Amino acid sequence: MRILSITAVAALLLAACSASPEAPSTRPAAEAAEEASAPAKVEPLTRKQARAMLVRVKDLPSGWGSVPEGESGFDWTVRPKACEWVLTTPARFPTEDLAVAVFTDGSSVFASSFSQRVYRVKGKSASWRLDQLRKHLGNCGKFTFTNDQGTEKHRISEVSFPAFGEDSIAVRDTIVWTDGNTYTDDSVYVAVRGATIRFMSTGSATPLPGGELEQLVRASMSRLPD
Repeated sequence: MRILSITAVAALLLAACSASPEAPSTRPAAEAAEEASAPAKVEPLTRKQARAMLVRVKDLPSGWGSVPEGESGFDWTVRPKACEWVLTTPARFPTEDLAVAVFTDGSSVFASSFSQRVYRVKGKSASWRLDQLRKHLGNCGKFTFTNDQGTEKHRISEVSFPAFGEDSIAVRDTIVWTDGNTYTDDSVYVAVRGATIRFMSTGSATPLPGGELEQLVRASMSRLPD
């Protein structure tokens, strides 16, 4: 077997480099341009970060307190069925809760409440839930919700609200119970770092004033880590 001398190897390397003199200078520049144009990688929100973002009692008006999350395992029906989308994510799309907080003013059996849920829809982007809500709002301005307590009549529409996160939308749902009592749900959905955040204010007459709801959303979003 023939062994090349060090001088011969050096000559071959020099020839290869001189055959394409532009390679050392242009390739790094092209790579730098590609890196500059590529979108920055966004790390998904973790459970710890989601919990740190939750609204706290001190953020709410005086007299409010935290309460355990209510049970949600009862059977219910929405008509038209497609309008289920404006209330919740259908069960066929599994969700993963990252953090939940529930508060009430405790004033009466019809106490006002506020809740925040941070969750992911498995296999879907953060804004997917908001896109589905927008898609169905147009055909679901009115619908009914029925469970073992009776039937509610809902009237829902998008409302004006400041933008938050990567995408956001706010809706108001006015509900008339079987017994004629009326209450209102104001919900703000925010997409951020692969997660959807729903802020919901409920009141027997009116929920938290818009300015106070906005303050709570701002308080939570200010805790989003860089």
